[in-house]
Amino acid sequence: MTYSIHPNTKLGEVKLRVSNLERSLLFYENIVGLKVLSRSRENSVALTADGVSPLVILERSRMRNRLLQEAMQGYTIMPFCCQIVLR
Repeated sequence: MTYSIHPNTKLGEVKLRVSNLERSLLFYENIVGLKVLSRSRENSVALTADGVSPLVILERSRMRNRLLQEAMQGYTIMPFCCQIVLR
């Protein structure tokens, strides 16, 4: 079976927050085949397929750092997870 999308469909950039920026970068470079377009300090990386337009932007999640800081101050936060089930 063959699928197609409308010829006027365009893809925009996707921004993903990740807990491990280096590991995610390796995945998108080595498995998906994207290349680094730009790097902003140590917190984000823009990846491209065509060498010009950003396709995926990876951002280091601040949640892990905040949880560690609060735990060190004697406070703990239990993050809640939810699952969406499509039927």
